[in-house]
Amino acid sequence: MKLIYIDNARIPTEKAHGVHIMKMCEALANIKIEEQSLTVELIVPKRINKIKENPFNYYDVEKNFKITKIPCIDLSFFWPNFFTFYLQKISFIVILKFFLIFKKYDILYTREQFMGLLFRKYIVESHIYKDSIIYRLTWKNAAKIITVTSFLKDKILSIGKKEVYVAPDAVDFKKFNISVNKREARKELRLPEDKLLIGYVGMFKTMGVEKGVDVSIRSLIKLKTKTYLVLVGGSKEDILFYQNLVDKLGLSENVIFAGKVPHSVVPVYLKAFDILIAPFPDLAHFRYYMSPLKIFEYMAAKRPIVVTDLPSIREVLDEKSAVFVKPNSQDDLIKGIEKLIENENFRDSIASHAHKIAEERFTWEKRAFNILNFILN
Repeated sequence: MKLIYIDNARIPTEKAHGVHIMKMCEALANIKIEEQSLTVELIVPKRINKIKENPFNYYDVEKNFKITKIPCIDLSFFWPNFFTFYLQKISFIVILKFFLIFKKYDILYTREQFMGLLFRKYIVESHIYKDSIIYRLTWKNAAKIITVTSFLKDKILSIGKKEVYVAPDAVDFKKFNISVNKREARKELRLPEDKLLIGYVGMFKTMGVEKGVDVSIRSLIKLKTKTYLVLVGGSKEDILFYQNLVDKLGLSENVIFAGKVPHSVVPVYLKAFDILIAPFPDLAHFRYYMSPLKIFEYMAAKRPIVVTDLPSIREVLDEKSAVFVKPNSQDDLIKGIEKLIENENFRDSIASHAHKIAEERFTWEKRAFNILNFILN
């Protein structure tokens, strides 16, 4: 049986969706159907890319599936605007339509929300809700739909679709459940070995929207215990922006900017921290439709998590596995962090519980198997 996975993504990419795509293809290709492996081919556009590394090496995934890059009209690298954005998308879909005429496959699986323009009877995975003609057409023409939250499922069901399955994101548990201890990790990364470190990993902004990094930085001023905030990720522009904020607040000694690091190094960073934070803002996308990879990676790393109390997060975590705080609240974030600082047993308890949930429910292997089972049945 052959599955073709379609996405209009630049691969490799420094963004989280690249990890998702590659890990899903790897997990799907490892599934046995009547003792036969599922053959997987990933088709993406051939786009201008600053990252020259082989995708399999970049994401550290098994080379058990094929990657095919097809042409498209990609001018957005030189002239990023509304016209070049849609020109690239539509050109990819049109060329894909002709390309697939010569392909034999059993399942057409996609994350591309423009598929409904030219295709029917595919499986579409949606990570965002937009009340637009294009999105509605893609959902309408799909044979089945995968969503990452129940709220997104309910929205899609409201337009008349019936076969919708909720599959939150996942984690490569083995790669994040490493045996490196805190001291070893800090020594390897040249981080302070005798300080209390709070860690944040991921993009600092999404489409220009703050993701709580500013609140995290400001919270250091009022924390009773002297702590250090380590920020892993961020674009050069965002790092410069927050570095200026740190300097203005006089916190240069307390904030460490690690910059972007290879995904394979992220597990070591997570092991180096005492507390992990995910202070998402209270906006519709974060509240109802996101399923952030960082949360699952935090869980697998077995470190205590402080996260904003949003419905989308509640689908994965509870009070036994995380400390919830009010979104956009510096004071509440401080209370959440101090609650963990003051009680080591509580820290260990919620970290262990989250770790167990990740292992039992949120691996790529389980996600791929459940989705394929939904598709075939």
